[in-house]
Amino acid sequence: VYQYDPSTLLWSTKNDFPDGRFAASSFVIGNDAYVGMGMVTDANGNVLPSYRVYKYNYVADSWLQVADIPFIGIWDE
Repeated sequence: VYQYDPSTLLWSTKNDFPDGRFAASSFVIGNDAYVGMGMVTDANGNVLPSYRVYKYNYVADSWLQVADIPFIGIWDE
């Protein structure tokens, strides 16, 4: 994760996202960014859905896992 400072035109490195997911969704509420869902690859190379959601607090530069998305999809049938 990177943070851009428009006053200096520089990017700074922040704490990494906790897992290597792709095709995730994100949104912001106040000072917190949320990243969730998407896909992950397991140790066997299988692509699986992820229902985990993480909250990023830029002031503390920290990620916190919050409640999973309650979803039943084609993988759960």
